[in-house]
Amino acid sequence: MPNIYNYIDYRKFLLEFIAEKKLLHPRFSCRRLAVRLGMSAATFVRIVNGKRNVTEKMLPRFIDYLKLRDRASEYFSLMVELAQVKGAERKNDAYRKLLEFRSERIRTIRPRHYSLFEKWYLVALREIIDIKGTIVSAKGLAKALRPSITVREAEKAVDALRETGMIFEGKDGRFHASEKLLSTGEKWESIAVHHFQLEMARRAEEALLRLPKEERDFSTLTIGLSSAEFHRVREIIKKARQQILAIAEDSIDREYVYQLNTQLFPVSRHLKGGKKDAG
Repeated sequence: MPNIYNYIDYRKFLLEFIAEKKLLHPRFSCRRLAVRLGMSAATFVRIVNGKRNVTEKMLPRFIDYLKLRDRASEYFSLMVELAQVKGAERKNDAYRKLLEFRSERIRTIRPRHYSLFEKWYLVALREIIDIKGTIVSAKGLAKALRPSITVREAEKAVDALRETGMIFEGKDGRFHASEKLLSTGEKWESIAVHHFQLEMARRAEEALLRLPKEERDFSTLTIGLSSAEFHRVREIIKKARQQILAIAEDSIDREYVYQLNTQLFPVSRHLKGGKKDAG
């Protein structure tokens, strides 16, 4: 069965489920599926075509037929809710819940894997290998990066990715990233991660100078906020990251590896009361 967490639209999930069923069982039909769900074939077709919604009464039947358990059943219910709720606020709330479910699937790496951040290009090479599916040529991998690295650096990087289990060779003969999405989590303490962030800030500076505007997006804001508003902005940035990760997770035809840096930091001392930043 297709991975349900790869979908926002439950109808697309159902269509992929049907396509997979037909491939595995040639005699499978939507009519037979509809009978199992206790509805006419015409009703089921209207549902997958977007002309009718899954009702509250129908929902448990779909969950049971699809053998969805626990969190997966909740996720399917949220997809159904998102498809039919009215009003921008309610839709945004349902979408936020979906993103939270998806973000829970992002693997938080363990401290022993922080070596992945010791060189700026390790994470980028992991993505390149996952997209290309091969590591035949270290020279090719070295040149695929911007800026490029040496062949020896690429060879050592591949060894490090293999040793940490961040890439593996599948039964199809292609190389894959062991987890599609990775995170250090909200709390981390590592010189390597700190160094990685500094390196990526330098890469951003180089991109600003070298890349044409069509290939990058840079913008800045200088704003006054209270401490409470600062935390609200942090939450907005967090939700934006979740939405971007959802896009990346759904991406099928990946063409480039991008680096997105977000920074929010003070450029003044505390301006009221004088109690903070007194030194």
